[in-house]
Amino acid sequence: MICGNSQLGATIVDALDSLYIMGLHDEFKDGQEWIEQNLDFGVNAEVSVFEVNIRFIGGLLAAYYLSGQEMFKLKAVQLAEKLLPAFNTPTGIPWAMVNLKSGVGRNWGWASAGSSILAEFGTLHMEFVHLTYLTGNPAYYQKCVFEAASSADPALIDRRSVHDPDPLVG
Repeated sequence: MICGNSQLGATIVDALDSLYIMGLHDEFKDGQEWIEQNLDFGVNAEVSVFEVNIRFIGGLLAAYYLSGQEMFKLKAVQLAEKLLPAFNTPTGIPWAMVNLKSGVGRNWGWASAGSSILAEFGTLHMEFVHLTYLTGNPAYYQKCVFEAASSADPALIDRRSVHDPDPLVG
């Protein structure tokens, strides 16, 4: 379950960087137009936070860096905002799934007594920390690194700062 019962165009977004790198610029432009006209994150759909992060936010950021088109960055930020409610848990480790419209989250029933899957959480760091770097908004960094780390080990807080000039290095 990536996008529940909605048709968010995961393959279109996920393939944009490959199209661009392969020089298929007409097809890339078709994908860009589809995203501009059809990609709507306000749908009432329960999605996998992990899958949506790697396929959509990652895909949109890659398309932004390759093409320079600001629309891709803006869509990535819009989607990240829709995923933030998944982090509203006692530990700060996000729910596995979140409803894009309501913000209600839950974990997979099959996962270790309904616990969060740490490997899924770990994969969010690159995109979320990078969104803070791109936008200057510390919320993404704080949700993905600061809050969860503070519940796990307070010593980690002293090692990183959202004010680092390059939060990806360290």
